Amino acid sequence: MYWSIRKPDFLNRMVLFVSQCIHDGVWEAFSLNEDGELIYDWKKDKRFSLLASNDKSNLEEYNKQKSLYFSLLRVWNQDHPSNLAEKGNLPMPYSNLDI
Repeated sequence: MYWSIRKPDFLNRMVLFVSQCIHDGVWEAFSLNEDGELIYDWKKDKRFSLLASNDKSNLEEYNKQKSLYFSLLRVWNQDHPSNLAEKGNLPMPYSNLDI
């Protein structure tokens, strides 16, 4: 009985999460490796398109992307103090609070 009550809630949350990923341009940055693990590549994330290509033609947008990137990296390092992310490699597109 518990499973049948819980399943719609999980599906609802997953639909909301996937739709937010598509809206933000994050969906294309996810892929599966050979072991079936979910991998996030921040360079494919559309929120960081100028930062990943180092395109400074639109400096204001470039700085916004850089600011968002370092903010997410800082939050990741606060959430996972034993597993600090290396500079230049964002492990996940959202913080635990955002998710």
